[in-house]
Amino acid sequence: MTVIEQAINEIVAVQVAAAEKRLMERLNIATDKRLNVEQASKYLGISEKLLYNMCKKKQIPHRRFGTRIVFSSAALDAWGREQDKVNYRS
Repeated sequence: MTVIEQAINEIVAVQVAAAEKRLMERLNIATDKRLNVEQASKYLGISEKLLYNMCKKKQIPHRRFGTRIVFSSAALDAWGREQDKVNYRS
């Protein structure tokens, strides 16, 4: 492969990665669901009690509207990916 071909391949790879990132962000917004405590606990596979405790300790992304707690499925997915990174050592 020539130097020019290699440079073109690198440029294309960067542009494709950027486009993929933009598309994934748009898809996450389109598929984002608002979940209550019951729905979020089922979504995560944990008990409601544990979820309430995590909210109280500010360990999980959530929003409060008075006494009502609401979760974003996209935020929970992003939080889960971050937890995967934190809890895994390569």
